[in-house]
Amino acid sequence: MFSESHGLIFRSFVYLFNQLQNRDDMEFTLTASYLEIYNEKVIDLLNIGTNTKPLQVRWSKKKRGFFVENLFEIECSELDDLLAVLEEVLPRRWRRH
Repeated sequence: MFSESHGLIFRSFVYLFNQLQNRDDMEFTLTASYLEIYNEKVIDLLNIGTNTKPLQVRWSKKKRGFFVENLFEIECSELDDLLAVLEEVLPRRWRRH
């Protein structure tokens, strides 16, 4: 399914889907979100066109953890869905020139 040239993210996605698909005792829904933290600002890489304001990181007492407020999520039912989303957002990452 993959070669030595595939990176860590791709291999992690393949591993995750293989593990989840091998579990007959449970159902799952996988959602993806992509964010970038640059200069102490959190940017949503999936929803970049509608709102360019930095997002806020909040603490949830209910879930006992941090979350990013208003971060866009997309459901990925297959590995190809997840890889397509990754391919879409990679060019949006900030790069030093």
